[in-house]
Amino acid sequence: MIEILEVKESARPAQSNAFKDISEPTTQRKSTTIIARKQSRRKAIIRRRKLMAAGASALLVIIAVTVVVARQRPKEVQDEQHPVVITSDASPFSSSPELEEEAEPIQPEAILVYFQAAGAEETTAVDLQELASSWAAEYGTTLRYELTDAERWEIASVVEAEAGAECFAGKEAVAQCILQACEDDGIRPTEAVQKYRYTKRRPEPSKESLLAVSAIFDFGWAVTSEPIKYFYAPDRTTSNWHESQIYVVTIGGHRFFREEGSADGNTIHGQDVSD
Repeated sequence: MIEILEVKESARPAQSNAFKDISEPTTQRKSTTIIARKQSRRKAIIRRRKLMAAGASALLVIIAVTVVVARQRPKEVQDEQHPVVITSDASPFSSSPELEEEAEPIQPEAILVYFQAAGAEETTAVDLQELASSWAAEYGTTLRYELTDAERWEIASVVEAEAGAECFAGKEAVAQCILQACEDDGIRPTEAVQKYRYTKRRPEPSKESLLAVSAIFDFGWAVTSEPIKYFYAPDRTTSNWHESQIYVVTIGGHRFFREEGSADGNTIHGQDVSD
C-alpha cells in the first residue's frame, strides 16, 4: 500500500525554478487513479468483445441452418434446352445460355381455388379438375384439352410469371399462346414451355392465373379468334423476330402475334385491349 503524506501548501508562491518536494506523492496518487481507470476500461472492452463474439457465433449458426434447409429443397431438373424470355431478334428456336437452377414449387395434392360469395364470411374450395370434368359430363361434351394436375399447375405458374401483373384477359392470352403451341406441334404443355422458352420462374399461381388456364384449356374460351402463339413486352425489350410475325392485339404491356403463314381468324388485326 502506498502511504500518501499530507502536505500543507506554503503561503508563499513557489518559484518556477524551485524544487518541488511534494511532486512525488502527488504523482503517486494520480498514477493510482489512472491505473484503476485503465483496468476498468480494459475489463469493459473485454466484456464487449465477448458479447460481440457470442452474437457473431449465434448469427453464423442461424446462417448455417438456413443454408442447410435451403439446400434440402427439391431442385428443378434442367433439360438441354433452357426456357428463357426472348430478348433479341433471334428465332424462338435459337440456343440459349445456361441458367441457374431454381427450386420447383411444391404442388398441392389437389388444385383448389377458393371463392367467397358477396356478403359471405366463409370461402368455398373448388377443385378445378373436378369442376371441369363435371361441366363436360353435364353438357355431354369433352374438355378442350385435358390436363393433369401437374400440367395445370405448371401452366398457371408460367402465366403468373409472364402476366401476373396483367388483367385477366392478359393472363388468358398467355394461356391461349401455350395451348396454340400444344395443338400446333402435338406436344404436351411442359414440352411447349421448354420449346418456346418461356421464363424459367415458377411462382405460386394466383387464383386468376388458375382460372385463366381453366377458361382456355378446359372450357375452350379465347381472347381472340386469331391463333395467337407469340408475345413479348416492348417496354422491357425489343424483338424484330416477333415483329416479323403477324401482329394481332396488345393487352396491357404485351403484344401478341400469330405465326406467319398460319390460318387467318375472324378478329380485326391491331386491336388494343388495355383493361
